[in-house]
Amino acid sequence: MKEHTPIKSNKSKVDVIFVLTLFVLFAISLLAATVCFAKIYKQTGERTAERFNSATAITALVQKLRAYDSENGIEVLNDRDVGCVLKLNESIGGAEYSTYIYCLDGSLHELLAPAEGDFKPQNGFEIIPAEAFNIEQSADGSLKLTVVTEEQTITRSVYPRASGAKGAADE
Repeated sequence: MKEHTPIKSNKSKVDVIFVLTLFVLFAISLLAATVCFAKIYKQTGERTAERFNSATAITALVQKLRAYDSENGIEVLNDRDVGCVLKLNESIGGAEYSTYIYCLDGSLHELLAPAEGDFKPQNGFEIIPAEAFNIEQSADGSLKLTVVTEEQTITRSVYPRASGAKGAADE
């Protein structure tokens, strides 16, 4: 009768260790890939949400401009504290009110106040985070709105028909 040779036994152990090592390396590679893809997915979601919020805010501004498009309904002002201000005028129950849209402390703000009252930017509420807000009025009466966020710069042009968009560009 022959005895088992220790060489064969060692070879079996090496084979098992090799297979286990390959399995562990495969599992670690899968885990690393999953973590990387999860991070990329999270960053993509955050960027998409930021762009969506910014685009939604600028679209809301364009819709406000269209809603306030009436005689003397839209004015563009330059305030020494906040810079460019969009002033939208309306009559509610016989009283005159103004909605101010401006950039303050890293956010686009909106403030509804009586038309005769003082403009107090600190009383407005935040719409979206924004580094800058600018309104340019062209010779044809169109308004070019620009909102600069951390991620992007969004520009939209609006062509008010009735109001003529009076204000800083007319002066």
